[in-house]
Amino acid sequence: MSEKRKDNRGRILRTGESQRKDGTYQYRYADIFGTRRYIYDANLNKLREKEKDVQKQLDQGLDYANGKMTVVGLYEQYVSTKRNTRENTKKSYAYFAKMLHNDTFGRKEILKVKTLDVKKWLIKLHDSGLSYGTLNTLKVVVGGAFKMACEENIILKNPCAFPLSSIISNDANKKEVLSLEQQKEFLSFVRDDAWGSKCYDIIVVLLNTGMRIGELSGLTIDDVDFERRRIKIDHQLQYYDKKGYTVEKAKSKSGNRVIPMSDDVYDSLKRLLKKRNQIEREFDDYVFLNRNGRPIRSTTFSNSLRQIRKRYNEIHQDNPLPNITPHSFRHMFCSNMVNAKMNAKMLQYIMGHADISVTLNVYSHIDYDTVEKSMLDILNVKN
Repeated sequence: MSEKRKDNRGRILRTGESQRKDGTYQYRYADIFGTRRYIYDANLNKLREKEKDVQKQLDQGLDYANGKMTVVGLYEQYVSTKRNTRENTKKSYAYFAKMLHNDTFGRKEILKVKTLDVKKWLIKLHDSGLSYGTLNTLKVVVGGAFKMACEENIILKNPCAFPLSSIISNDANKKEVLSLEQQKEFLSFVRDDAWGSKCYDIIVVLLNTGMRIGELSGLTIDDVDFERRRIKIDHQLQYYDKKGYTVEKAKSKSGNRVIPMSDDVYDSLKRLLKKRNQIEREFDDYVFLNRNGRPIRSTTFSNSLRQIRKRYNEIHQDNPLPNITPHSFRHMFCSNMVNAKMNAKMLQYIMGHADISVTLNVYSHIDYDTVEKSMLDILNVKN
């Protein structure tokens, strides 16, 4: 019978245990894939506590070694698998990575992360000033990383598998839309205002097509079919400080669509093409150009809208307008179509939404008067 291995204090070492020359204890084991692994500790009793954790993970079919990975390490591995991401998405990934590097939660071992830890972390970030929308995006990405860890048998349960609304109320400002009367009054003001009139046709097109501002900026002459009165959408044009103008694919496959052209949109597009003067050769195919002959940018147009709203509210102090962004017109368009009882699936197509719930729950703003009229119209006809 072979003699039991002992440490330098005469204690019997178990199978897989050994003591190195520097006095450190090590334990050798095979992971779930059969790969030889080691764990170490200067204290034999503490090493044996780790051995219990290893055995527990092995019994559950989990990868203990990778379970020692930190949250930020897992996050970065997950993000590295993402390809063909948009520039804005890349910026968000980098922003979240920096956040995790600077937070104790990010340095936590993923095997030790519980659902309560995630909830406390998100509540702390919310208390520090992060918006509900930002937190929800962060939770989705970090949750995706933990889901990957589950699929790789590193952990058993995704600690992010809970709705954010269960711990934080959605304080995101709901997009305010103008009523039809307000829209008409606003358009009339913009058309007749010496400063705002330069944006009139842009607003008309946004309000009557539901296009995203990036889709409008990227619209080319070839995308506009005046004969059949159709507008083809299959890309967006974005501007980034370091890269300049960048053509990107539609937001999703559903974003590729053809939008019918109303009379107002037809007239506005004709006027815009007729008014083009100074045009940079690089951008001579684009429809919506600024005074320098370059495609309009979201930030510049947003600034113009702020000025127009300010001028409008100075005159209409008794009934001022809420904040208006380029995206507000997309919300207004969808609401107008819902209120006019457009078929929901058709509207989903026009909006370019992959999920109809987004069309109906996020973009349609229906007030009580509209609901009341619709219900009574149905009941009165029935009776």
